[in-house]
Amino acid sequence: MVRQRIGPREYERYRQDPERPALLQALRAHEIGGRRIKDSLDAITRRAADRAPVDRAGLHGRLGKEPSPGAGRDEELG
Repeated sequence: MVRQRIGPREYERYRQDPERPALLQALRAHEIGGRRIKDSLDAITRRAADRAPVDRAGLHGRLGKEPSPGAGRDEELG
């Protein structure tokens, strides 16, 4: 699901980041709270006007700024 939203070089950096599990855990928490993972990924991978790099830390920071989700539904992380 992440691969389709960021470029190949960014995806490779994302795959090799040792803190990637923290992002996946945060995504899962949002999913448990009711937000579809697809929606969270769309929100955090959208290119901002500042053209900030899309790396694990950037994605995790953007996810933290997303509104808290409601009651949950299950979806595969991918």
